[in-house]
Parts: sequence; C-alpha cells; structure tokens
Amino acid sequence: MAYFPTATQAKERSQGNLVVAKEVTAIEQAILTAIAASTMTATVSDDTDMTDSTTTDALSEAYYASWKASTTNAVYDEQMTEVKKHFSDKGYTCSRVANTGATTGSHSGATGLVFKWSVSWS
Repeated sequence: MAYFPTATQAKERSQGNLVVAKEVTAIEQAILTAIAASTMTATVSDDTDMTDSTTTDALSEAYYASWKASTTNAVYDEQMTEVKKHFSDKGYTCSRVANTGATTGSHSGATGLVFKWSVSWS
C-alpha cells in the first residue's frame, strides 16, 4: 500500500522546520543577551535566513516581500507565523520591523528591503 500524506502532514513538512528552528534560536539568544543586560527588548537584524541584511543573496528580501504582500509565498508566511507564535505563546510581543539599515546590495535586482525581529516583554 502506498503512503500518501494528509493535507496537515504536507503543510507541516513543507514549511521548513529547520528555518523556523534557526530563527527561534537566534531570537532566544538575543533575548537571553538582553536579559543579561537588564533590558526589556531584543532585536535580531542580521545573520538569519529571514533577516540577513548584508548578504548578496535575495532570500531575506523575499521574506520581506512576502511579509509586505508584494509577492505571495505561503511557505514563508507560514514560517514567519510559526516564529511569531512561538514567542507570543510564551508571553512575548514579537513583531517584524523594516530594517532601514540593511545593505543587501550586490545581487541582481537587490532592493535592500529586509526586516528585523523585535521582541519585548514587561
């Protein structure tokens, strides 16, 4: 008998769990650093698939475009939703903010439009 996934299983498998895990880990590290510095906010503005602001790759720009709905990418939308939900379920306020200091630069069609994660608690 052949195995065929349910729609729920297909969605879970296609959302890129490793990408979500890496984003969550980067934000958790930023939160722990902020706690050690006695601050109430943490920001991740570079060095992840979703927030890379200095790369020659267009991936982080694609996440931004999907966030702002200038393109449609259901996988990226689901990944970003999962990251936000992970932190909101723990009581944090997690949001995406345009990263105006990005220099994504040299690839063909570079827009420089990326976001950063901002997490706060009180």
